[in-house]
Amino acid sequence: MTTNNAPAARQAIVASGTFDNDSINEQLRLASERCHMISSATSVRLPPGCAVVCSVVQLGASDVYDVGGGRKALLRVALLKLANAAGICWDANASGRVVVHPRHPYLVSYRAQGAWRGLDGTWLPVVGDAMLDLRDGTAAVQKILESARPRVDDAGNVRVSAEEVGRVQLRDMRAKILEHCQSRAELRGIRKALAIRSYTLDELKRPWAVFKPVWIGSDSAEDRAAVRASFLGGVSALFGNRPAPRLAAAPAPAALPAHDFTADGEVLEEPDLPDDPPPHEEPAGHPAATDAPAARP
Repeated sequence: MTTNNAPAARQAIVASGTFDNDSINEQLRLASERCHMISSATSVRLPPGCAVVCSVVQLGASDVYDVGGGRKALLRVALLKLANAAGICWDANASGRVVVHPRHPYLVSYRAQGAWRGLDGTWLPVVGDAMLDLRDGTAAVQKILESARPRVDDAGNVRVSAEEVGRVQLRDMRAKILEHCQSRAELRGIRKALAIRSYTLDELKRPWAVFKPVWIGSDSAEDRAAVRASFLGGVSALFGNRPAPRLAAAPAPAALPAHDFTADGEVLEEPDLPDDPPPHEEPAGHPAATDAPAARP
């Protein structure tokens, strides 16, 4: 079974679609020769009821940044495109801030832990660690201040000095230091799990072929029920089975007694209203029932 969704121009390189045991190995061979392939294996025998989805991701000059030596590295958005195509998911319970010593608000360490599924159905770990030290005098702070550039207008006049730009950038990074550290840890885990490196401009012209296994089952009633349970139970698989909160029913509004009116709108007779409840009395010895001590002169 092969479901081909690629245009004719893309088919000469590699096709995006769904592949079974009869066609997946040929697709893996083409991807390894003509694309940047992201896959847990170069050949596979799929388990019964499973298929492989191939997603072709094309990145451009706006998805990379220069790292020197004529090579480019992938930006955050490009890495997230590949991670989403591969099916990487993060474990919120296992990921989080790591306690480091000495404790300081500008010294943060974070571990991101997740997984992605291999072509044989096994889960493969995705782990990334990062530490961000923005204390005064550290190398990270010195790099931020030294790499700052002044802001100029169209006429070339300096509007903001490089020193002020660096100070503002450092202030903004310190304000969201945990978020920056989390992003660095997750991106490091993606690079390591998917074997992402730096590339030349010629290499960036080739697309990325990302392979992810899926379970399609069959047309039997049991498989259809399993697919339905898989889709509906996604939240329970991530966050556990939690009962829905039970909201107390709102009390019914108290019925007001009716009035008898004359033709002119005057009340003939006031209805009998219930007596006011007696005032609440505190028991003897209760602090509220005792007199407050007299203030000292």
